[in-house]
Amino acid sequence: MTDFDEFREIILKETENVVYLSDPVTYEIVYLNQLLKDIYHIQDDNEYKGQKCYKLLQGKDYPCEFCTNKYLTLNQFYTWDRYNDFVNKYYNVRDKLIQTKDERILRLEIAIDITKEVQEKQQLHTKVTSEETLIHCIQTLAENNDFYNAINKILSLIAEFYGAHRVYIFEYDLLKKQASNTYEWCNEEVTPHISLLQNIPLSVINEKLAEYKKNKCLNFLSSHITAYQSLIAPLIEDSQIAGFIGVDHPTFHNDDLDLLTSITYFVVNDIQKRKMMSQLEYLSYTDLLTGLFNRNKYIKDLEMFDNQEFSSIGIIYIDIDGLKKFNDHYGHRYGDQLIRDVGHILNHYFYNQAYRIGGDEFIVICPHMKQKDFMNQVEKMQENYHQHKYISVSIGSVWSDSNTSIHQLIEKADSKMYQEKRIYYKKMNDSRK
Repeated sequence: MTDFDEFREIILKETENVVYLSDPVTYEIVYLNQLLKDIYHIQDDNEYKGQKCYKLLQGKDYPCEFCTNKYLTLNQFYTWDRYNDFVNKYYNVRDKLIQTKDERILRLEIAIDITKEVQEKQQLHTKVTSEETLIHCIQTLAENNDFYNAINKILSLIAEFYGAHRVYIFEYDLLKKQASNTYEWCNEEVTPHISLLQNIPLSVINEKLAEYKKNKCLNFLSSHITAYQSLIAPLIEDSQIAGFIGVDHPTFHNDDLDLLTSITYFVVNDIQKRKMMSQLEYLSYTDLLTGLFNRNKYIKDLEMFDNQEFSSIGIIYIDIDGLKKFNDHYGHRYGDQLIRDVGHILNHYFYNQAYRIGGDEFIVICPHMKQKDFMNQVEKMQENYHQHKYISVSIGSVWSDSNTSIHQLIEKADSKMYQEKRIYYKKMNDSRK
């Protein structure tokens, strides 16, 4: 049987597969079978004859970089698999050279559509990979006591699964009607956005999510929709949306939300645990009457300060004058309000640096603060206290840029405070005479 007779027999048999002939030198198409013409919506043979195979079949302006012409012979088929992104199909391809009756050498290609089989394998692989990633994420949360590190590890695992540029978590504050980007993983080429995405009004979030439903892209830093795709899975807490996990620019499994949806349950559980731990820490280290740090926090921080060196440090020791007498005269309700007022003024000038260490005693510790700034704040605070009708406090303050022990500085500030306290009592005694 001649090559041409073989070709005629192939045409008769291969009615369900793609068949075409082309010139291996000029790349001009000589023949397309009916199935291939149907795929490319070709009605008449004159529409394809003389056209370049790479142009018509692959949509390219130059010969395909994967062209197999150099491997082909007259003796046997060269078999390979190829995804044609021009028609979005996978093919098992068999190529060889044939010789026509007029001794012309042509390229024969027979392509079997294996898209369904490939997609089934991909889906199975995706399912297995997704389950393995989910198990790894759960193990990470269970084994890692550091919640921040555990979540960041999970985000990196999600990014690896999806081949994503960025993976992030937004958490809602429903009372303040705001949302913040609380965790973020980025690849090396992407600029982190987490610091720019804090305290965003929920109305803005909802607008962006509405855009996402239309365009499958979530972009908080631009008014226009960018080209990349996003995947979003909501975080549900007590039947309410409490935030979401986002994946930007997924390059794998970009139509598969199973992993993202599954992991949200475990992330929500750990976020709840983190909130509980934060609340316990707040209760352990916060004076509930004033909102300042309490004695537990003071003792803990002193241990930390003992192991640190400071370029400078300022200490303030404050004691409320006559609190017992005030309580006896006005009642503890008003005494508590007096303590709150003292704490409020103190926190205004020394935010997150003040401790209530006793019923009427307060300490402020200001590491790495310049002397001028420290003394200015102390002076403003004293003026504020003096303007308050019911507040009288004794204050001792010290500042140092030497390696003096913090305990020695506290004792010195305490001593100065008692000097003022003696002046206060002397005035009280003189007023009774």
